[in-house]
Amino acid sequence: MLRIQRLAVATLSVLGLTGYAHLAHADAALGAPAPACQVSIANAGADGVMIPSNAPALLIVETTTSGPLTVNAELISSTERLPFAAPSNDVNGLRILPLPSNTPGAYSVELGANCGTMEQQPYEIPLTLTAPVDFPTTVGTLVHVPKNPPTGVETIDLEPSEGLRAFLPATQLKLSVDGATGGARNGGASSKKISFTANTGSACVENGALHREKRVVRVSLAAAIAGVSTSPAPATLDVEVDCGAIKWTSLTEIPGESTSGSASSTPGSSSSSGGGCSAAPVTGLSGTASAVAALALASLVARRRRR
Repeated sequence: MLRIQRLAVATLSVLGLTGYAHLAHADAALGAPAPACQVSIANAGADGVMIPSNAPALLIVETTTSGPLTVNAELISSTERLPFAAPSNDVNGLRILPLPSNTPGAYSVELGANCGTMEQQPYEIPLTLTAPVDFPTTVGTLVHVPKNPPTGVETIDLEPSEGLRAFLPATQLKLSVDGATGGARNGGASSKKISFTANTGSACVENGALHREKRVVRVSLAAAIAGVSTSPAPATLDVEVDCGAIKWTSLTEIPGESTSGSASSTPGSSSSSGGGCSAAPVTGLSGTASAVAALALASLVARRRRR
């Protein structure tokens, strides 16, 4: 067991050095640090943003590393320039830029920012306000795309409702598994399908122990539209998880199990030739972070079984 603990410490040290090297390499490749103050319209593509004219606000993303961020924005049409009100947080906690006009038409948004000694030069983003669309009452439908063999990390597709599809550029989405919410993501451009990753394998660990029976988890997707107080009803889906069929990462031998092979950071890709299993992936972690978490949990299981 002492060897396992030393291995965990060594693994953390190597990962720390590797992460530092990757960050240093990325900075060198870019040639300069990230901008100190920056603001952008979420989900703006090459053609800008298209949303219904009754949308009360745009969803924005702000970044600052030096002092308070001041945003300068104007809505430009062929005949006038209308200033935006200062960005604010709406009732859903979204960072929004209230629209100064709700008249359908073609516009551009001139967007700039400053934070003390640093400044983001103004630039224009095309904006199209279409005819009004009723706000959605439902998110849409979730579809499970199973993997064979199962890995504990499943693909969940959202087929947005017609109403939500129109407001996707101003929408934030949150996926949860049995109430555990992962990170939020912006809706993106209007599309017929949006894919998510759900760590359903976390249901296979209970009170620090890994089990093999089948479990059913509830996957839920919630949506919030910028500046809209009432959110559409979330979409839900029950997904069966066959814990015994998942080839868990093998990191150490567990008494009572026949286990061999090397560690893998990807659930389901272990080279184990036995029937044993080790730690399940941790919700919200991926890659090397999952491997470290799995190593710590495998050590805990081994200690408990030897007592």
